[in-house]
Amino acid sequence: MMTIGLIALDLDGTLLDSNRRALERCARMGIQIVPTTGRAVDGITQEVRSLPGVNYAISTNGGTVADLVKGTSLKRCTLSNAKALEVMDIVKR
Repeated sequence: MMTIGLIALDLDGTLLDSNRRALERCARMGIQIVPTTGRAVDGITQEVRSLPGVNYAISTNGGTVADLVKGTSLKRCTLSNAKALEVMDIVKR
């Protein structure tokens, strides 16, 4: 039988409200709840951060994996300003 260790999902208000008890039950079972969002880490609400089992987040459309407890980035996959400008130039052409 497969053991679930992590659930990653977009926790907007609707999903959070309708599934809070299920998420809390998962946390009691030792499952990590990982909010995933297009927002920056600072955009993850305190309501989501305070859920049991929420220690990490995937944010910025997958560009950052953060440790919410320590307030640090574990992995960042971002473009430098120079590379972003290069891409914008290509798109303009």
